[in-house]
Amino acid sequence: MRKDILRFFHYGIPIQIIYMSQSGKFSKRRVTIQKVSSDFFQAYCFTRNAQRTFIIDNVLAISPIPTKERNVI
Repeated sequence: MRKDILRFFHYGIPIQIIYMSQSGKFSKRRVTIQKVSSDFFQAYCFTRNAQRTFIIDNVLAISPIPTKERNVI
């Protein structure tokens, strides 16, 4: 998963993730990655309209947002 996150960060591609919070709740987020560290990444979350920090190990699925949808964001 880290490899994919780094690739999307490098190319500046907005992504959609399925994320499990520390309390075990699942959410679907659309984000643009801004910074990647060893265990975490910071991203602008379009769902919350704020910068958030995500744990890489808690990302269950990741996919790029299609080009047509990027224009809407």
